[in-house]
Amino acid sequence: MSKRKLNYIVTNKYVDGWDDPLLMTLAGLRHRGVTLTAINAFVRGIGITMSDCSVIRLDRLEHHIGCA
Repeated sequence: MSKRKLNYIVTNKYVDGWDDPLLMTLAGLRHRGVTLTAINAFVRGIGITMSDCSVIRLDRLEHHIGCA
């Protein structure tokens, strides 16, 4: 989800804030109980892309959460 859409959701009070567990933000993931080790492994696993329209599948994150 784009930063613009996330900002709209947060500022219009559709969620409780940037750390709401419904959001796929770092604070939201931490609030869900995802460990820093799992987040770091996920980020290293997806690498760096120069594409503006890259889509990362949720199962890649779930894989790293299950391994940590």
